[in-house]
This record gives sequence, C-alpha cells and structure tokens, in this order.
Amino acid sequence: MAIQGWQRQYLGALLQSQALRAGRFESVQFFSSIADEPADGIQELLLHRLVAGLESIPDAINLLDTIRHTSWKKYGPRILARIGDTEAVLKSRPDLAEHFQILRERTGYTTYSIKDWKLVSDGTNLRRPDAPVWTSRTTPIQELVEHAQNDELRVQDISAVLQHFFAADVRIFQLAIMTFADEHNEWARILHQVLAAPYLEISLEPHAPDHFVSAAPAALWAPHWRIVAEPQTVNKWDITEVHTGQELQGLGSTGIYDQISVLLAVSGLLREGINLCPLDKGLVRALTPSQPIWGFRRREFSAARTTYQADDVRGLALAFLEKLPATQRVSMFRSRLAIRLVGESWIHRNSASVLSKNDSFYQHLVRTAQLFGENRFEEVIEYIEEIPYGFEPAFQFFYGEAQAALALTDRVAHLPSTVGTIQVSYPDEILCVSHASVPDQTGGYAIRAHGILKSLRNAGVEITAVTRPGFPTGVLTERSTVTIDEVDYQRLPATDVTRNHGEIRYMMSFIEPFKALFKKRGIGIIHVRSTFLIALPALIAARELGLKILYEVSGLWELVYQDREQASHLLKRSPFAELAETLTMTKVDQLVVMNEAVRQIAIDRGVDASKIQVVPNAVNVDSFSPLPPPHNEVFTIGYLGSFQDYEGLEDIIEAVKILRVRGTQVRVRMVGDGLQYNAVRSRIKADGLDEVFELTGRVPHEAVIDQYKMMDVLVYPRRSTGATETITPLKPFEALALAKPIIVSDVAPLAEIAGDNERGLVFRNGDIEGFARAIQRLVDEPELRVSLGQHGRDWVVVHRNWGIVAETFVESYQNLASS
Repeated sequence: MAIQGWQRQYLGALLQSQALRAGRFESVQFFSSIADEPADGIQELLLHRLVAGLESIPDAINLLDTIRHTSWKKYGPRILARIGDTEAVLKSRPDLAEHFQILRERTGYTTYSIKDWKLVSDGTNLRRPDAPVWTSRTTPIQELVEHAQNDELRVQDISAVLQHFFAADVRIFQLAIMTFADEHNEWARILHQVLAAPYLEISLEPHAPDHFVSAAPAALWAPHWRIVAEPQTVNKWDITEVHTGQELQGLGSTGIYDQISVLLAVSGLLREGINLCPLDKGLVRALTPSQPIWGFRRREFSAARTTYQADDVRGLALAFLEKLPATQRVSMFRSRLAIRLVGESWIHRNSASVLSKNDSFYQHLVRTAQLFGENRFEEVIEYIEEIPYGFEPAFQFFYGEAQAALALTDRVAHLPSTVGTIQVSYPDEILCVSHASVPDQTGGYAIRAHGILKSLRNAGVEITAVTRPGFPTGVLTERSTVTIDEVDYQRLPATDVTRNHGEIRYMMSFIEPFKALFKKRGIGIIHVRSTFLIALPALIAARELGLKILYEVSGLWELVYQDREQASHLLKRSPFAELAETLTMTKVDQLVVMNEAVRQIAIDRGVDASKIQVVPNAVNVDSFSPLPPPHNEVFTIGYLGSFQDYEGLEDIIEAVKILRVRGTQVRVRMVGDGLQYNAVRSRIKADGLDEVFELTGRVPHEAVIDQYKMMDVLVYPRRSTGATETITPLKPFEALALAKPIIVSDVAPLAEIAGDNERGLVFRNGDIEGFARAIQRLVDEPELRVSLGQHGRDWVVVHRNWGIVAETFVESYQNLASS
C-alpha cells in the first residue's frame, strides 16, 4: 500500500524523535482534515497517540465529534476517559448525554484481559502444552519485516507493521513487544517508541544501567520492562522499568510464563491510567469515573491462569507508582487507584497493603481514610497538613471534604434554636423538597412522594415540590416545572459542584439555591423528604430564614451502607450518613416516619417523641384497582422492583430449580433494574434457565399495570438486613391493591404487610425450601390466590390508602402553622 505524503513525513518524524515536527500532525485540527481519507494503520497510529496527547476538554469533545460517525468510533471510550467531569460538559452540550452513555457501555477499548493482547516477538518459540493463551497470539517480526534483525526499521517497515495489524483488525492498544535475544533488538525499541506499546525484554545476562533515564513517565508512555534472570537461582528475576529506572517488586519466584502474564496485565493498567489520565485537575473520586477504563471493575486486568488476581495487579501497579515523581498524570492515577483501594474490604486491598512500604503514599492515605470514615474531620485536616503527600489529589479530596463537613456542622450548630416570626407572602402554601421524583424516577421513593403529594392536593392542601439541583440528569442549566397529576415539580439548575468533587461539598452547594428559592417563594412551611443529601442543606436554608420545617424520613441510607460495609472497610460511608440524618432529625420542628421501627430509631437518637408522627407506606387505590386473574398456560411468578443485593433475587432462581426438579412448571417475569441486574441475568444463564425467566429491565410507570396483569403471584424474598428489617417497601402495596396474592419473607415490615398469612404467604428469609413450598401451594390452590388477593385489597383500601394516611400530614401542617 502506497504511503501518502503526510504519512511519510509523520512516520519519519517519529522515527527521528522529532517531537515538534510530529506534534504538528498530532492535533485535532489535522486529524479532522484527514478523517475522511480511507482508514489505515498510519491514521490509527496518529489517533492512538493523539488521544493521549489531548491538552483540553474542548479538544477532547471536538475529537469525539470528529470520529463519532466514522470507523474510528471504537476509540470513543478512550477519549471519554480523558474527561473526568462529564456533567460539566453536558451543561453546554446536552446533546452528548446519550452518546456518553453508549460509550460507557462499550467493550473492547482496552486490554482488560490477557486474551486481548497481541505480541510482536523476536521469533523465539514459546509454544508448549502448558503455555498460556498469549503464546498463540504472537507474531515474529520476521513475518512483518524481513531485515528487522539486522537493521533499524525504516518508514516503510513501520507502515508494513501497522497495515498488517490494521488488516487483521488488531488495535494498536492491543499490541505489546517481547524479545528474548540480547542482540539485534533495535527494531523492538523503535516499535516501542513509535507505537507506545509495552515492551518486555527478557534476558539471561545482566545489563549496565542506561545512560539516560527519565524519572517520570512521558505524556505518551508505555512501560519497557527488562527482566533479567538471577544467576544460579530458579525462577528468580530482576524486573526494572527502563524509562524510570525503577524496579517492580512483588512478583516473587513465579515461572517466566506467569511473569510475562502478570507484566502484561500491569502494563495495560499503568499505560491506560497514565496515558488516559483525565484532563480535569482535582477530580479523583474513583468511585464514579466518567469511563471505567482504569480497571476499577472487579476482574479487570487480572492475570488469567496465574495466582495474581485483579487486586494483586492493582497493588503491584500502585507500589510502582509510589516510587515515581509526582507529575500530574502520576499523581492523578495513583490517587484514583489508591482511593479506590481504601474503599475496599481487607481482602481486596491486601496486596496493596503488603507491597506499600511504611510512610508511603498509600499508607498515609489509609490513615487519612480511617480518620475520615470515623468523622474525625479536624484530625483529617491536621494529618494532611503534616505529611509530604498532602498536595496530591487524593489527599486534597479528603481535605476538601473534611473542610466541607466542618463548615456544614458549624452552620447547623449556629442555627436559631427557635423559629422566627418572619412574615411570609403565602403562609398557607407548603413546599416539598425531594431528592427525586416522577416521571424521571419510578422507584418506591418517588412513588411514595407522588402518592402523598397527590392526596394532599386532593385534600385541598396548597403544596408543590422541588427536586435537588440538577435533577434528573445532574446537568440541568435552566429552571423548569414538570406537572404530573396536577402536582408541580420544580427543577433547579445544577450547581457548579458535582458528586465527583465530593459528596459533602455537593451537599454544601445546595444550601444557597434552596435558600434563594425559599425566600423567593415566600412559603412558610418546608416539607423535606429523605435523603440526608438534600435534607440537611434544606434544613439549614429554611432555619436560617426562620421557616418551619417538617422532615419526612422515607429511608435511612446509613442502614444500607452498614449492611454492605465490613469491619475491615476503611472508608465507611455510614458514619457521616448517620451523623447528617441525626442532625436533621433533631433540629426540625416535626418528624414524620414510615413505621414504628424508624420512630424508635429517631427517639434513640434524641428526638422528642411528641414531635414524631407515623405515616406508613400506602397506595392509590383508584389507580391500582383489582385485576382479574391472568389466564396463563404456565403459572407465572412475578417480581417488580429494584435489583439490589438485599432483595434475595437469587432465592427466586433457587426456588424455581427446586420446583422444576419436582415436576412443577413455572415461568418468572422480573421487572426492574439495579446493581444486581447483570449478576441475576448471568446466574439465570449459567443455570440454563433462559427459557423460564424473562427480565424486562426498567419499564415506564404507565406500563407497570400491564406487567402486573401477566403475573399470577408477586414475590418479595428480601434478606434480613438492618435496612430491610426497618424500612417498609412500597411495591407490595401495589400488588395488594390489584388483588394479587403475594409471597414474602419474614423480615418485619413484610411480615406486617402479609398479616399472619391473611394477605400473603410468609416464609423464613433464606429458606429456599419454604419459599418453594409457598409457591407450590399457590400453584395448586387457585382459590387461595383469589382469597389472598381479596383480603389484601380490602386491607389497603381501609388502612393503606394514600387518601387516609395523608390526613396525618394535614394534621402536622396544622400543628406547625398554629405553633
């Protein structure tokens, strides 16, 4: 294939290490000018190097726009990885929201697995019966360039290598180089330099130190490992990264195959973490990366068929990064990696703890995280000010969050002890502050809120709602109002602070927008709903204006956090969540809770019992009217709700397996989405139950009734946790209102709903046999299904109808108005 003029000049500049000359080609403007040319390997090389060299967010967006509708769109996720704060981008480019989501869901954009690598070698035969998979994906350089062992590579040789792999649909970021010979490997150094591909140089002879070593990785960097066998020692190797002169320690005495497998995994993680480091300074919160390309998913970059799992590889990479100077890219990546690790349980951060030396970057971050996780915010600030790493992004993240926490609690401490006697324009109107709402969110939280608000409007209460700033997308730039069933939900513009900056700073940014809104609306009573993320800022805003405030606790996040946090977790979220909830509960004028369990928690935290009212979950009995039994050929079990770890969804699969063994044919229809969706789907597939289960994903709220129509029974097999034993779910009330029979586990709120098997069958949580027996009983007894459904409908009409339970809110508002 003929080399065009610009291609020859570009490759020539790279071969001669003429950075300025090559840089004239490695620009968004130049790539845009040649993007319509027939795609080839040289064009891909330019894009591969350009992505790592991007210097601004506008350049990254322009490059995304350029490749979006070309054959290079596969590089989109790699470009997105350079953007840390996607929410800030979407404020000016909301049209990119869907595209960003597509890019996040794509695969094949980096070498997460050993099987993704393709190796260019010196021809050494590595294929043995026990050889790992990468040995069969090795191409000798002689097949690509005949004279490579005897001469330096030329422009046409580089072009031949690029065009070969381009034609084979192998991406440049999948390539690595490996040599065993101590001589004639100039070709390998050249390819490593031009392609920015990892280079593994295995040698039996010690090498003199290189004359020139750069202590820090360049902007476009891939490691060059020199692996030298120690004399008279089996499986003992000295591994040095040539560019930085740093040794890699922690591999032990594994065989050469395992050494190479682990080094490939470490190379991919280091290269992507440094080359694709986000352009936005200061955004290091690894819990929510814009594009999960840095190996934060559980198994990414593991060294398959070795003893080194992904967490071990992350530990090796972090220990290596700790030795490097604190350039922006190194600091950003080790900060992201270290923050991710300190948020894990001991088993997942064990390797990092073992490999990191005392008084190291990671060990200091461990101590910082411990202090922060215990709400010792003043000590966090003092500690960071004393250590040598305090200026690095990870420590600045904790420093900023600790300062925000102190500022937040200080404002609460200085709130007026009593409500003022200010004159408001509309004393009879009420404003409800909600974390989220319909129609953009259709979970139990939003449905409960809408049921209450709609019933209050029907009762003649002048109430409107406002959602947290930025809801629903987090990037809202203008105020707007959404009206559903005559309930107005006001949307506020997003603030300049996102959750990537830190959750506490995110909360702080809500105070002034809430305060400005409350002042402008002139409303005398503020009704705030959970969560603490909005409740505490709204409390501060309302009280500083002298307004009365009612707090409705519809969920306690700290209970969910506590259930998921182990004793060995360093960075616990539950202590601050509990602190914020307690501060809010104890400072408001009136507290409304959903059941007696939450009422007792509030009393235990110091809330005056006389200030607490109980408003249980309920349902709109007009919207959810009785459905006739379905006429299914096969009995259909239904689940409609969130896919969370505490819902016990695996028990549905196990119960179905028991029923099938006994000859009972059933089908299962599961509606919803959540963190466990993929895990449940994978489990169904692994058990060969694809034809039995149908997972619809999330459906619009208006389509929910159609889903219920297809189900013979609704099941709620929740596991016993702090949250499930305390918080009452909403979905069972919908099923009961529809006259559907239900089967529930015996966690306290569900057992109360079922009422001693009168409105639903109850089994001991985790008892799969008992669960299967309950299903079998309803399969065999259609009259019992009808009876349970009718009793359930009668009960919710009398006791759990929003129109009835909303009367408690009316009473609370009246008490506040008269006090």
